[in-house]
Amino acid sequence: MKIISYIVKICRYITRKNDKINLNNYFVGALEDDIKKLQQAGGVVRRLTQEQKQQVYELWGRGVDVTTHELIYSATGKFMPEYCPLTHFREVIEPVINNQEMVPAWGDKNLFEKMFPDVKFPKTIVRNINGMYYDQSYNLINIETAIELAKTLDKSIIKPTVGSFCGNGVSLLHKEDDIQSVFQSYQKNFAVQELLIQHPSMAKFNTSSVNVIRYNTLFYEGDVHPLSATLRIGAAGAINDNSILDDGRGMIVVNINSQGEVDEKGYYSNGERVSASHNGVLLKGNKIPNFSLITETVIRMHRQMAHFAFIGFDVAIDEEANPVIMEYNVYAPGVIYYQYTSGPLFGPFTRKIANQFKRRV
Repeated sequence: MKIISYIVKICRYITRKNDKINLNNYFVGALEDDIKKLQQAGGVVRRLTQEQKQQVYELWGRGVDVTTHELIYSATGKFMPEYCPLTHFREVIEPVINNQEMVPAWGDKNLFEKMFPDVKFPKTIVRNINGMYYDQSYNLINIETAIELAKTLDKSIIKPTVGSFCGNGVSLLHKEDDIQSVFQSYQKNFAVQELLIQHPSMAKFNTSSVNVIRYNTLFYEGDVHPLSATLRIGAAGAINDNSILDDGRGMIVVNINSQGEVDEKGYYSNGERVSASHNGVLLKGNKIPNFSLITETVIRMHRQMAHFAFIGFDVAIDEEANPVIMEYNVYAPGVIYYQYTSGPLFGPFTRKIANQFKRRV
């Protein structure tokens, strides 16, 4: 029995090791794909010198993948060893600082209002939680009532509420649609929400999508710290702000400084730089309304979420300039795009975190 137990442990170790290798290959392949797209768009590809690689290894540990650094260096023209490698974040850092066992519950978009009743979220008309239908106030209803509630809106948004990311599965729902069939296609764990009317200062960049602020915060050394704020502008005609086209264009990300001022340059996901949105609105000179309240809101929320050290909040601004939390990301938050705009992912805490999670060969 001891021999069998030993063999099982070896098999499990090999499986985990292979999974890690496959995941690493996937991330590196995705990064190389963006580098290729940047080159096709006329960008300059900058590979790291041996001296630069050595600086990365000294900080993050020998053997970490440097493709993240090469992509950001190519996009921005700035090399910094402090850039957090995507593979290292996903494989080593995130599983420790964000409690993976708690993700499914805290990440369920249908439960956001239960957890934060004093925060404004998109208005939900119908909820499906594990196959059961509920109204806005969490009263149990049948599917017929759910369909009737959905039909009270000419147009609405339907989206998955568990295990979704990058806007996957988000669609427009029309009153005249076969709503029962649409519900059945989602099976379970989805929500129907009112369309959000965004503030004119946000809508002007792209009217088809709700343009949001991705606010990254860090719960570290006893309190929550704002790390970076980034304006995300949707692609022309897309309903998702984070829609990315095959050539790496589409969504535009732009840094927002601590006073709420938008930078004059933004980036596509492939690292290509732009100075205006798709409809020609210049980025320079714009300011995010009520930015101090947005900062206060995400910090207040994160202070109640001690299971997760790193969270990416997606914040819209309604027509009355109120912040609306579209979602928060406690699993697989973005790593690359926000380092284009705002520098190293962990800001002033980078070297402490790098030392804590340094790859040991």
